[in-house]
Amino acid sequence: YYLRQGPTVADLQVNLVEKGERSRRSHDVALALRPLVTAAAEKYDIGASVKVAEVPPGPPVLSTLVAEVYGPTPEAREAKARELMERFAEHPSVVDLDWSLRSPQEELRYSVNPERAALAGVEKASVVQALTMGLRGQVVTQLDAPDARTPVPVRVQLARAARSGEDRLEGLHVTSRTGALVPVSQVVDVEQTRVPQVIDRKNGDPVVYVMAEVAGGAESPVYAILDLKDELAETTQLFTAQPGSTEEVVMKWDGEWQITYEVFRDLGIAFAGALVLIYVLIVAWFGSFSTPLVMMAAIPLTLVGIAPGHLIFDAFFTATSMIGMIA
Repeated sequence: YYLRQGPTVADLQVNLVEKGERSRRSHDVALALRPLVTAAAEKYDIGASVKVAEVPPGPPVLSTLVAEVYGPTPEAREAKARELMERFAEHPSVVDLDWSLRSPQEELRYSVNPERAALAGVEKASVVQALTMGLRGQVVTQLDAPDARTPVPVRVQLARAARSGEDRLEGLHVTSRTGALVPVSQVVDVEQTRVPQVIDRKNGDPVVYVMAEVAGGAESPVYAILDLKDELAETTQLFTAQPGSTEEVVMKWDGEWQITYEVFRDLGIAFAGALVLIYVLIVAWFGSFSTPLVMMAAIPLTLVGIAPGHLIFDAFFTATSMIGMIA
């Protein structure tokens, strides 16, 4: 997804052998792998954020545990998000912490100097095209390969080593009106600036996302939220609805919790509708309003097997469990 794309992000994929050829589940392998990669990231103090993502991923959410921070100013949102990350780090089952804010990064900004470009006889568009082709790359033609189903684009771009650093980019040349090659460094001004911070918005309101995974003792985000909500009692917390106002700092729980809430809400409505339909069918069959109540009195007894079963096998009550109870 988009948070795993960009020049500062990399993926290392580990493929496991078939299930019958190993003694551990893929989830157990991920649990064992996480402390190893975390220790490696902490060893080199470079501010890297390391995550263990299991394939296939879960529901279409940013992360398993997500806290949306709304507030009147960027400083207030960042301060609250930083506090949440500290609280999350103290929980034993919350791992792979991250947020949507980027670390400060410097960038080189090239701007064409009109006077020097005019004296050198170089057009501004030629300089921009040369820099764009060297840094980002540009498709210049299509290759009609016999083994390809569609034309293969041919992209011209400098090698990574050749486009890394201001001194190396100065080796680029552009053609003047007289046909002479002019170094780009003679017609551009270089300014070192800070990359602007990305501002995420949800429903039009600026937001900072605090993301984490849940692993270990509590595999469900619901249990982690129940543990954390009391520690964050001084913060205004929302669980199902979006904030109506952002004049003060507000936190909204999201992630798999939101999916879980919607699934259980819809399944609960379906369960109630099924009971009503069963009652109507039995009334129509027996012609009595009391007989269906006697027959349906056994339905609550399903919990006698469901609840102890989850406790005995140390299983979490999930949406699949809810579907089984309805069935």
